[in-house]
Amino acid sequence: MQTLKSKKEYDRLRLSSQKIFGKYFLFVYIIDELLTDSKAGITVSKKVGNAVIRNKIKRRLRVVLFQYQQPDRLNKFFICNFIALKPAAFASWIDFKSDVINILDRLCSY
Repeated sequence: MQTLKSKKEYDRLRLSSQKIFGKYFLFVYIIDELLTDSKAGITVSKKVGNAVIRNKIKRRLRVVLFQYQQPDRLNKFFICNFIALKPAAFASWIDFKSDVINILDRLCSY
């Protein structure tokens, strides 16, 4: 899974109506058949917490995404953005990981 970097892709996601709400994240996505690899962005605003907490959330999310990107699990290519919600700052590792995996499983089942 590649990192979402360009402003054009973030703007495209902002207009998307395809969303999945999790306990700790809002997941905005666009399924695109022309992509050769999925792209993911991470957004953690200052409303969630200070810099230490925001970086902790980003590190945790990167680990889960790295573990999830097995070829047999991802059967679709998509552009997505994980937007952290306030409860993500206080989530245990197991709850955090299960929420992200649940969101990605729901996406791949569509």
